[in-house]
Amino acid sequence: MRATLIAPVLVVALPLWLSACGAALSPPPEYSWVFDVTVTPSDSECVDVGDASEESYVYGIVVEGDVVSIYSDDSKLADGTLTGKYIAYQSPAPFTERRTGSAGEPLEIEWTLAGNVLFNDNELTTSQEGEEVITVFQSEVEDVETGCSHTSTTVWERR
Repeated sequence: MRATLIAPVLVVALPLWLSACGAALSPPPEYSWVFDVTVTPSDSECVDVGDASEESYVYGIVVEGDVVSIYSDDSKLADGTLTGKYIAYQSPAPFTERRTGSAGEPLEIEWTLAGNVLFNDNELTTSQEGEEVITVFQSEVEDVETGCSHTSTTVWERR
């Protein structure tokens, strides 16, 4: 079974979908740091929904004490905690991907994201490696099972 690549499509599509629907997106806060993040699929229980390939993203993070907010494309991706050189994070609520079925009917997939990353130093310049796990929370799409998960490794490099 080929690895599934759901996250990049959903992370990029969500802000576009919201703006197309007329939803007002609040401006992002001033970021504490900005990272180039490379995401490489490593394992998937989900049915193939696209080619598995390495993707690059820009994550902006806001750090207030040990509380971390992570943004992608200026939309909130996750909340987490910073402990020394280690960040653990998860999506605050399920994300929704909307699709069209074979008969033109609207279908939805809801998924959550959890991740962690360990940096080489306390200045958080470059990570050793991290992990992100997407878990399908609910699916109306026949080929995507509720409860399946998709794991990717991540490398973060501060800009």
